[in-house]
Amino acid sequence: MSLSTRSATAAQGMVQDENPRFAGKPRQTVASSTSRRAGGALSDITNVTAQANSMQVSGKPAQRQARSTASIATIPKPAPIMHSFQEEMMVDEPTDSIFMDTQEAMQIEQSWTDIDELDHQDPQAVTAYVGEIYDNCRQKEILYSVTHNYMPGQSEISEKMRYILIDWLVEVHLKFKLLPETMSLAVNLVDRFLAKHSVSRDNLQLVGITSMFLAAKYEEIYPPECNDFVYISASAYTREQILAMEGTILNAVEFNLTVPTSLHFLRRFSKAAGSDYPTHTLCKYLLELALVDMRMNKHLPSITAAAAVYLARHSIGQPEWHSTLVHYTKYTEAEVLEVAQDLLQVLRDAQSSNHQAVVRKYSSRKFGEVARRPIPQSL
Repeated sequence: MSLSTRSATAAQGMVQDENPRFAGKPRQTVASSTSRRAGGALSDITNVTAQANSMQVSGKPAQRQARSTASIATIPKPAPIMHSFQEEMMVDEPTDSIFMDTQEAMQIEQSWTDIDELDHQDPQAVTAYVGEIYDNCRQKEILYSVTHNYMPGQSEISEKMRYILIDWLVEVHLKFKLLPETMSLAVNLVDRFLAKHSVSRDNLQLVGITSMFLAAKYEEIYPPECNDFVYISASAYTREQILAMEGTILNAVEFNLTVPTSLHFLRRFSKAAGSDYPTHTLCKYLLELALVDMRMNKHLPSITAAAAVYLARHSIGQPEWHSTLVHYTKYTEAEVLEVAQDLLQVLRDAQSSNHQAVVRKYSSRKFGEVARRPIPQSL
């Protein structure tokens, strides 16, 4: 026997002696040595070769594999730690009133009705992203709304003069048969300009008609010409003065004319409320009164529109502020009620004011005589 053969035989004998399963069995030294040499140097790093060698040594691969599988199957699996931890947490978790309020709020939020369900096939309803549009409007209204009292910075004009100006612009708007959006934008431009520039009493009307001129060019398909505004102001200002003031106002508002007004939010909120045409017209009447009265400037257009819906529904005997309105307006009844109280006071004062352009407008048959409705005593 050669030296290499004796070395392989001795190594195999050591392996068998260390493993009790090989006790009493003949040593198959030649087969083992031949198998290892046939596999090459890389055969030692694979599990397949090791299993093959083990099967060759034992001579009973099926029986050993069955015993191995049975032994693995009998090992009990440990219980999931997170499961027991979660169960303990559920037992110890307090069910206080705050938790119950959260659950109740979630139930209310889930009970709203999808008002766009029937409009998915209408491309003009843009139901796919109408929610994103109004989310953007809520961001823009903060930037382009004048919610502070700028009159202390004015030396020659007062809130009463502004009231008279807007009341006159309502008549101009009605005379030219312009869109409601034009009126809302014109008042927005007046307030944004007066908040930045001090205006003399003589030029206040010029600011008003120029703002209406700008709003009409932005909103209308066929806006009135500049000479029409010269005529409507009884030639108090020339065409050149109006055009010069147009540039001044545009620079003051930084050419930002795409601004959300209360009328934009009203359409969405009226749809959420399921308002009919008379109720929607009543809401428009309340919002137009809010344009005239400067006291409503402290409120954002969105919550002013929500308050108009609340007050109009209360006037027709539907005071409920249900979950669908909460979902789409993003305001609770308590938040809306405070603004509705201010709007109710504006409504009462308008009935006794000497300047009633809005009241006369909405007392006509064209607008359903909604201004003649009884005023609620309280909310």
